[in-house]
Amino acid sequence: ALVKEIDLALREILEAIAAVDDEKQKTVLTLRYIEGLSWQHVQERMAYEHTQVMVIHGRALLKVKEWIKERTKTDVCL
Repeated sequence: ALVKEIDLALREILEAIAAVDDEKQKTVLTLRYIEGLSWQHVQERMAYEHTQVMVIHGRALLKVKEWIKERTKTDVCL
């Protein structure tokens, strides 16, 4: 049961990342939440300063939040 829950959660995370249209934002989310890298390693991989990564991450989270809202609306309508 736990493996199924983890699998479902991972699929939802991947769906949320796929819903983000900006490649830099997808990369930050993937490196951080799928690959599990520290912020320092995300910065190094992307060759960006800390502030730039945080801005990209913040914008990505706003898009994920919108995706969740839309998905919730759709689920309620079904």
